[in-house]
Amino acid sequence: MLWLKDLRIDNRESWIFRHNIVEICTAVKGFFLEKIFDSGADIVLYIDPDIAIFNSLLPLVQRLQNANMILTPHLINPEEKSKYMWENERSSLLHGVYNLGFLGVRNSTEGRRFAAWWRERLQFFCFEIASEGI
Repeated sequence: MLWLKDLRIDNRESWIFRHNIVEICTAVKGFFLEKIFDSGADIVLYIDPDIAIFNSLLPLVQRLQNANMILTPHLINPEEKSKYMWENERSSLLHGVYNLGFLGVRNSTEGRRFAAWWRERLQFFCFEIASEGI
C-alpha cells in the first residue's frame, strides 16, 4: 500500500486541498506511477476501481514486453450522427483523447519519460475547468 505522504509532492497539503475529490484522485496517478517504478516494478497496470476484469491480464503484460505504453482511446471510430458527435467527440475534447482509467506502462526510458511528463501535467494542471480546456 502506498500513501500520499510517501510521494514527492511539494507543499503536499496545500496542493491536495486545491483539488476536488475527482481531481486529486487523478492528479496523484503520475506520482504513484513514478514511485512504483522507483520501487523496481518492470511494468505498471493501472485500473480504476469501477472497471471489472473478466479475463487474464497476461496478454497486456506480454504486449508491454515490446511496447512502452498501452492507452485506451475514448473513441475508435468517428461518430456518424450529429447527436453523438456533439456528446462523444466534444467529451474527448473536454476530457482528453485517452481514457486513463486503464493504463499500462513499461519501466523503460520512454515509459519513465511518459511518467515524468504525465506527473508534471497532473501536478500543475489537473483541474476540471472546461471553459479553459482543462
